[in-house]
Amino acid sequence: MLSNDGVTFVETDLTNEMQLLLDGLLRFHSVNATLTNLLRILSDSMPVDFNTELTKGKKSYHPLQRLTLFIGQKMMLKLTVKCLVKLSGSFKSLVTEDVRVFDVLIEIYKLFKLHPPETLKEDQPNIKDFDVIYRNIRTLADHVIDLGPHKAKEFTDFFSRENNKSIFLEYIKSYVAKYYPNITHSHPHNMTNMSNVSYS
Repeated sequence: MLSNDGVTFVETDLTNEMQLLLDGLLRFHSVNATLTNLLRILSDSMPVDFNTELTKGKKSYHPLQRLTLFIGQKMMLKLTVKCLVKLSGSFKSLVTEDVRVFDVLIEIYKLFKLHPPETLKEDQPNIKDFDVIYRNIRTLADHVIDLGPHKAKEFTDFFSRENNKSIFLEYIKSYVAKYYPNITHSHPHNMTNMSNVSYS
């Protein structure tokens, strides 16, 4: 799993680990649950302060599984993003019911709220890692919106009326306006099911 330097992950091994993790998640959970859980893992693995250097991890032997594990933020972030990318790539074969647009967008919204990408600076450590992460999250968001553009519009309408300023909300609005210009304004009764949503 590790190269000879004991720090760098071998790409093929990382891909294999990603496939095992994704297969396990999909075996016991729905696609929607897998997506939301992966986003929570991603958010929890990211540092609160972007000035903090990501941990590279260390070797740790797991006696029960007889495996040498690699523990660290860099590995966890890369593995989780790979899982999200692979899963979002299968969206073309899914129907809207497989993914709850509100659920996934809320998790991305929470991630952006806790780790606002607009605070990133060129001189910060791991800037390239975070650039990759946010570009892939944007791609995921695009796929989710495409599954339910009307629901995405309702999502932004709900949070906008709560005066929540967010670069992510603005992105959804611009995406829907660009690719789905004919979507009408949501009616109030369509958003009543979000009145008890927790987004803190």
